Amino acid sequence: MSRLNAWKVNVVFGMPQLGPLAKVYKRIERTGYFLIMQTVTIIGIIASTCTAVSLLPQLIKIIKEKQPSDISYWVLIILILGLICWVIYGVMAKDPIIIIANAVSLIINSTLATLNVLYKRKRSNS
Repeated sequence: MSRLNAWKVNVVFGMPQLGPLAKVYKRIERTGYFLIMQTVTIIGIIASTCTAVSLLPQLIKIIKEKQPSDISYWVLIILILGLICWVIYGVMAKDPIIIIANAVSLIINSTLATLNVLYKRKRSNS
């Protein structure tokens, strides 16, 4: 069998079987994939954290001042509906990063909406 035919026979799923070097090649391939996926995961965690806590300063301000904010109810309603969908999607996709980030964001935004309503009612009753 010529070298070319041996090469063709040994190619499985596009990866050459290199004899003793095959283990090294597979390890490098897995490590590279792992590093890429680890980087993607880290970026996802950072993005999720930033998104989840984005309205936290607004919530803290409302709690301290006990004054309703000027955020539209429609914005909060649409945001909360979107976050509910993200949590459901995360559960269905079995992705803990999506579930946790959006659940935290859902809690923050729901609290913000609730306090907004409560403080506006108190203000109108006074």
